[in-house]
Amino acid sequence: MEGDLLPYLCQEKQLYVRKLEGFWADITTPKDLLYAQKMYLKEFEHIEASKFPSAVGNVLIDPTAQIDPTAIIGPNVIIGPNCKIGKGVRILNSALFEGVEIKGHTFIKNSIIGWRSIVGSWVRIEGISVLAEDVIVMNEIFIN
Repeated sequence: MEGDLLPYLCQEKQLYVRKLEGFWADITTPKDLLYAQKMYLKEFEHIEASKFPSAVGNVLIDPTAQIDPTAIIGPNVIIGPNCKIGKGVRILNSALFEGVEIKGHTFIKNSIIGWRSIVGSWVRIEGISVLAEDVIVMNEIFIN
């Protein structure tokens, strides 16, 4: 883009600038998404401790999410609509998209879990791992 498209647009006088108000982040990799999510949550402090007493730090949890009271969520976690989080689950610095189900005693750190994915029991996912849409992870699997 920087070498081909932008110089062309500038030459054709078709390049414009717009000042944005509020929060903005350039997201091109999963690592960028997790960093932008952390900054967003920090800026707006979305913790919902009244509904989710096991939340730690800044989190954003959709009201339709079902979270077992023994799960620990956060810091820096976003949980989308209709997610189900099981017993003893620990999630840190991660994003769960709509319809994700995390079974009991699973650990997720620095990862993105795609729409309607199911993660089995005693699974460990870390290392900026990304699961696509409709992925099923069997019990006792390590993903890094």
